[in-house]
Amino acid sequence: MRMSTYATFESMHGRKSTIEELIALLRPFSRESVLYLCFVIGAILKMWDPDECPDSEYALLIRSTFEWLRADWYCFSARTNDPEYVFHRRQLLFIAKLAVQHCSSIGFDVLRNEPGIFGTICLMANDHFHFGLTKGNNLTLGVLDRDRIARVLAEFVVVQEYGGIYAVHSTARFHRMYRLHVPALNLHPQYVDIASKFRDITQIELSDYQAIAFGLFARCANIDRGALQANAWVALVRPENFVTTALGPELIQKFLSEVSMTPDEARDAITHRDTGANDFTAFRNRPMILEPNGMLAVDIAFLLDKPASGPFWRVNFESRETGDRLRIFWGSVFESYVNEQFSAAPETAGRITVPNPNDPQNESKEICDLLLFQDGTLVIAEFKSCMFRAEAKYSGDYQALVKDIERNLVRDQGKQKKKGVEQLADAIKFLFDSKPSLSTIDQIDLTQVRVVYPLIVTLDQIGQVVLMSTLLNTYFDQMIDRTRIGKIEIRPVFCIDVESLEDVLPFTDVYPLHRFLQNWLDNDPRLQSTLIHHFPTTLPHRPNQILAEEQRLMSEATGRRLFPAEFRQAS
Repeated sequence: MRMSTYATFESMHGRKSTIEELIALLRPFSRESVLYLCFVIGAILKMWDPDECPDSEYALLIRSTFEWLRADWYCFSARTNDPEYVFHRRQLLFIAKLAVQHCSSIGFDVLRNEPGIFGTICLMANDHFHFGLTKGNNLTLGVLDRDRIARVLAEFVVVQEYGGIYAVHSTARFHRMYRLHVPALNLHPQYVDIASKFRDITQIELSDYQAIAFGLFARCANIDRGALQANAWVALVRPENFVTTALGPELIQKFLSEVSMTPDEARDAITHRDTGANDFTAFRNRPMILEPNGMLAVDIAFLLDKPASGPFWRVNFESRETGDRLRIFWGSVFESYVNEQFSAAPETAGRITVPNPNDPQNESKEICDLLLFQDGTLVIAEFKSCMFRAEAKYSGDYQALVKDIERNLVRDQGKQKKKGVEQLADAIKFLFDSKPSLSTIDQIDLTQVRVVYPLIVTLDQIGQVVLMSTLLNTYFDQMIDRTRIGKIEIRPVFCIDVESLEDVLPFTDVYPLHRFLQNWLDNDPRLQSTLIHHFPTTLPHRPNQILAEEQRLMSEATGRRLFPAEFRQAS
């Protein structure tokens, strides 16, 4: 993933633009032409993949967007050691959102405009993402109190969410959870048959929906400059694009109605709930806009998210009762998936993994979600599938964000229920500060433990945001008295997202999990960055075999459903 800063109108012209100026500059253009251009830029630069950014294509787009003087500057800047990029995913989504709100269907064609104005629009849009919470807040100095940490954290939540997603991994993960882990938990007291519920709500089989959505993503993701030069209309999606598939027109129409909306519907959805420049919830729900010439994808990564989290949210919003049951059940589904990841990790001598360990004196009391013992170290883990409100993540209200984090990862005061941090503190006290003291848990000899690593793994990307571990440790340090634990060293709480875990587990035969955590702590004693930022550079690339298998199965299922004759012939 490439880390960089983006260019702003303020940095180029010495003053911050106003939102009114931005809207006034954008309003004369037709909505369809603006949406088309945003799609084209995102598709050519492969913004759905954080590892992709074709430099030659970027330079061409810059010269098509700016007059020569500013174009020269931004092309030069992109080649420096500290590059300043113009285009990024949030920017294009924001411009698309403003176009839906303020542009009509009969304005000027932005593609026929002289280079310069749309470049200025891009720079102005970049002025409006930061909340101004980090000014004068240097976290390398002084005591890290919770307020200072939260202010910076609020700025980075949206940066991570829209800049660090590997959408294909997320889709494979959800696909496996729907395919294997939901059916396996059919005796769960809060069980929800997601596939059946989804079919009842949409009149579409979940497998059909996933195949069409994945196929649509593949079509849009493969659009490049050459394809656009050969046929500019390839960027638009129409029902007739599916005539070569084995799917009937009625099914295609049902699917398209699930993932698209008219401009009026989009405008109403944005008006109904919009927490600012970083909130694209309306597009996440339905990432295609129906225009006179066809449908335009607002964001390719959102398209790929439809077969992933899309069915979950569709069922979640069926009713309050269904949503409440589903969110409880989903915690067990996620826990089952993470336990599978640990089970599939390469074997190594002396490692003992215990999922869902229980109190020996009370089998109904679970100690934590997982214990992992190796080389005198004990990882005590909690897995959290919790959801965070759009208002907390996107509004810039850092106090609301902290309340959501506390409710989901520390303690739910409303329900008086312990969450991740407090659960880990209690597990440590139970294992090492109980009277009488415990000597074993399942196969783990607790007398051999020298160091404890408390770990939280989240399904939400928020677990991988910089400063999340730093914030959580302000609570953990108040809950644990290290002096009472004797000779055992208690490390700080480490918070990661599931994608980070998927990245490191394939190496556990040569580099155990506790070494990854210790390496992070050694290089970043305050845990201000993230686990992946301190990934050992000496390790070669290793794919996650579970995700690789699921991606293969997804691809086969898509081919089998959309093009059965060709698939049989190829097989």
